Amino acid sequence: MYQTIVVPTDGSDISAKSAEHAIELAEQFDAEIHALYVLESTPAFTKVGLSGLADELDEDRRNFATQALETVTHLADAHGVAAVSEIVRGRPSEKIVEYAEDVNAELIVMAAHGGTRGSRVRWLLGSTTDRVARNGSVPVLIFR
Repeated sequence: MYQTIVVPTDGSDISAKSAEHAIELAEQFDAEIHALYVLESTPAFTKVGLSGLADELDEDRRNFATQALETVTHLADAHGVAAVSEIVRGRPSEKIVEYAEDVNAELIVMAAHGGTRGSRVRWLLGSTTDRVARNGSVPVLIFR
């Protein structure tokens, strides 16, 4: 039924729990997990001469993304599930939908909302999930 499952992550606890669920599904169907982290575009202050600060921030964001993806791939490895990971840049909802279509995924498993880093972040990531579910051609399993 499922051969390729895309698992977007933001590094939050709820995102990690959705990845666990996706890995359990992958075990049952002998599917491959595609862990995905979307870095949003570089902040606008790079255009006003603070590119050094932007470079440092971007490196921190990439390191965080790498750690979030490693959490998913290590868990998949522990369960004997094949996993690949990818960091892409852009608008999260658009990139998740594009990536799933590019890899011919049969399912996207993602959290209903992001972590508890603040109500604004939680709201934004919840809207990302909503946009992915509404705009993609791939079924979305929303984990709560």
